[in-house]
Amino acid sequence: MKREEIEEKYKWDLSRMYKTEEDFMQDFKEVKDELPNIEKYKGKFLETSDRFIEFMNLLEKVNRKLEKMYTYAHLAVDVEPENGTMQNLSANVLGLLEEVGNKTVFIDLEILKDEEKAKKILEEGGWKDSDNDGIVEKDGEKASFKLLYTSGNYRQELGLEFQKIAKEIGIEVTLEERTWDTILTDIHKEAVLFGFGSGDPSELYNLYYSGASNTPVEWDNAGFYSNETVDDNIDKALLCEDEEEALTYWQKAQLDKDTGASAKGDAPYCWLVNANHVYIVSEKFDIGNPVVQPHGGRIFDNITEWSWK
Repeated sequence: MKREEIEEKYKWDLSRMYKTEEDFMQDFKEVKDELPNIEKYKGKFLETSDRFIEFMNLLEKVNRKLEKMYTYAHLAVDVEPENGTMQNLSANVLGLLEEVGNKTVFIDLEILKDEEKAKKILEEGGWKDSDNDGIVEKDGEKASFKLLYTSGNYRQELGLEFQKIAKEIGIEVTLEERTWDTILTDIHKEAVLFGFGSGDPSELYNLYYSGASNTPVEWDNAGFYSNETVDDNIDKALLCEDEEEALTYWQKAQLDKDTGASAKGDAPYCWLVNANHVYIVSEKFDIGNPVVQPHGGRIFDNITEWSWK
């Protein structure tokens, strides 16, 4: 049976990905146009956290379009292997994938260099692998610690990746799966794989304010972080009656000249990733303007804006 003889309801509806070949080629052109922008980050994307995030966002944008184009062309050729147009689209995408791969080969090389930089920092701090077991030590103490995490593929995979990276620079991380009930008994003495996130700056109070520690909420400032400048800026932010003025103090709590609670300051937390929330929505449904999704997601916050188109 030929494909044109099959009822439409039994066919893949590829028009939901691209309605026309012109739509496909528009994405193709946009990816091609981003290649010079990718190259601009060569030798620079690890200089600051902001630049790294910018670069990752650019790569995500490019990769999503590539994945969509590849999936479309691959499925189209599968159902119509003799369709010359689809064969050309598939060949174009494969060529573009190779081109993007060549343009981004510097990423792994520069990350490896960053690994050497991390090793040098440890060595300068007196941490050396004197017995050649792959773990650095200092004054007889191994660079080794336990990392507690709760069940679930997401946290387990994140923990395993962290363990792998740490091992590459000579730090041993032992993963241990727990429930929150059993984590709480050790939350102030063991490393814990936390998930935090909020659309409200008061989250900074929970994480960094010295007064938030040693309270019934055990996971707030579990490491007993304390910095007088950070506390002062948080106090000022909480006392402000003007939101814009308050935001300046929340920002200073993260970094005020040469001190603060961010990664550029005291870095009381080792931030690993920003987790994206992906929701699949019908093209016929309008979800309005969702709030910035916090830890755990809050897709229903603006439910009053939802409607069918």
